[in-house]
Amino acid sequence: MSFNCYKDIIEEGDTVILYINPQAMYAIQAQSVIENRKGEKIENVMQTKYGALKISSLFGKQFGSKVSLSNGWAHVLYPTPELWTQTLPHRTQIIYTPDISLIMFMLELKPGSIVVESGGGRICTFSPCIEQVMRTCQTLLDHGFVQLKTVECLEKEYQVLNRTVTTFTTASRPLSASGSQNTTEESGNEKKFLACIPSASPRGHTGYLTTATFPIETRLQPEEVEVEDACEK
Repeated sequence: MSFNCYKDIIEEGDTVILYINPQAMYAIQAQSVIENRKGEKIENVMQTKYGALKISSLFGKQFGSKVSLSNGWAHVLYPTPELWTQTLPHRTQIIYTPDISLIMFMLELKPGSIVVESGGGRICTFSPCIEQVMRTCQTLLDHGFVQLKTVECLEKEYQVLNRTVTTFTTASRPLSASGSQNTTEESGNEKKFLACIPSASPRGHTGYLTTATFPIETRLQPEEVEVEDACEK
C-alpha cells in the first residue's frame, strides 16, 4: 500500500483500516491465510468486541464499505496518513522534564513547529535499556536512516554553600644559648569561601534518547516513483 495514490477495491495483501467507532480502529493486513504459533496454516479471522470477521470476505469490496461482524458491523477504510497514525500501537512511556527538554533541543523544535508522531524526516526515540537502543539503531540503519546519535541525560544538583577551612602555618625558632635544637610552632587560620558541592543522592538513569535522520534523496524508491506516475495517469 502507498499513501501516494488511492485505490477502490480491496485485494490480497492490502492494508485496511477496520473502523468500528472512534475508539476502536485497527490496521489489518488483508491476508486470507496466516500461520499460528505452531507454524500451521489457518484461516485469518479477526476477533473484535462485536464479533469475528473473516478477512477473506473483504476481497473485492470497495474501501468505505460497511461489513458485517458476527455481532455487529464496521467499515473498511483506505489507510490515509491520518488514519494510519491513529491506529499505530501506542505504548505508555513516562517522559520526564529533563528528557523532554533534551528531545526538543535535539529535534530543533520551536514555537509553531509541527510534530508528527511517526514517519520520516528527523526521529527521536526513548529507550530505557541499552539493549533496546542497540535494536533500535540496527532497525534505523536497515531502513536507511543516517546521523544516528544516542545520549543519556543525567541530572545532577549542585548546592552553593559557605565553607570554612583551617590552614596551618609552621614557624621555626632560632637555636637557644645552650645550643639545644630549634623547635617549631604551628598557628591556625580560618578561611571562609563559597563552594559548589554536588548532591549526595543525584537522580539516576531515566533512559536513552536516540535521534536519526531519514535523507530526502532516499525517500522515494524506484517502485514508489512508478506507483506515483501511474496514479497521475
